[in-house]
Amino acid sequence: VVSVQDRRSRVLQALKSEVKDKLDKEVKSLDEDCWMYEGPRSRINLISKPGK
Repeated sequence: VVSVQDRRSRVLQALKSEVKDKLDKEVKSLDEDCWMYEGPRSRINLISKPGK
């Protein structure tokens, strides 16, 4: 006989595993795309403010 707690534990473990797999794929995708975001950052903060 499988208790409700056992079923719940198995379902939670399966969900955690699925979410982790999807996150790992997303991280890998972001790592592969990171070259697109490298490069010069905005320099707006270096523009002198009026009155200085």
